[in-house]
Amino acid sequence: MPILARGAAVVDSSGTLVSADPGFLRGLDLPAEAPAAALRRRAEGEAGLAGFLRGEGPAEVPVRSAGGAPLTLERHPAPGGLLLLLRAPGDGERLEHAARSLGLALLAGGVAHDVAGPLNTMTLRLALLGERVEDDEGSRHLAALRAQIQRVDRVVTRFREVTAPQAVVGGFDLGALAAEVLALFTHDLHQRSVQVKVEAVGGAVRTCVPSERTALLVVGLITQAVAATPDAGALEVEVSSPDGGAALAVTHTIGASRLDLGYYSEVAAAAAAALGGRLTRTTEGGRARQALWLPRGPLA
Repeated sequence: MPILARGAAVVDSSGTLVSADPGFLRGLDLPAEAPAAALRRRAEGEAGLAGFLRGEGPAEVPVRSAGGAPLTLERHPAPGGLLLLLRAPGDGERLEHAARSLGLALLAGGVAHDVAGPLNTMTLRLALLGERVEDDEGSRHLAALRAQIQRVDRVVTRFREVTAPQAVVGGFDLGALAAEVLALFTHDLHQRSVQVKVEAVGGAVRTCVPSERTALLVVGLITQAVAATPDAGALEVEVSSPDGGAALAVTHTIGASRLDLGYYSEVAAAAAAALGGRLTRTTEGGRARQALWLPRGPLA
């Protein structure tokens, strides 16, 4: 039984509501006071709902929210009655995306942890070797190698920050994170002759949203844009701090996506709203733009 639901409730063998969580009441517009009577009145006016509550007929029935949005009620056996789960279209995809995102975070954290040790050892050995190299050319090569290792170390540190459960809230720069995520696709974008532009305001742009959640949103939005940008198209990433917030805008030429990521806009919009932010999508002149706004962090 999938676990993701907008709300849950329990009815007894007669179909009378015994208990319900706030999501169930809100989704079906049932009052907190006497919700059982309100559900019974609704069942009398909707074909098939009364029988569904008594355990008759199909195990799923379509219903509507107070605003008219389509929902589905699922019925499952429970001790002394039935368990009802309230779902909306796309909830299964949201659950699948959440599971994949969690797997990605765990994988990235494990890789970063495994790489961090050898990097520290390499840095130490370079420092010891640098004391023995006397000629200028050898020193330059060592300096270049040290700079590359430091760059990799910063990326690994970033991965560890955003995947660790104890990650500091607002502890990293949104602009730096966006640039590093985009760097992962540099080769692919170059091979497809995609023009890339990155713009960020001066100084760090931080958010009060937990680091791991911000990272998943940024990775998802940029991945979606890269996949949807056609060959010889254009991709632009902007980071700014308007209205006391932290903003990321991803604009790209519209093309056929090579991956099935169309549903992600809805997923990301719901996630941004749950975190106190917003995500808007606009299209104009053959270009699509997704603008993510999140509250600023205390370290900004």
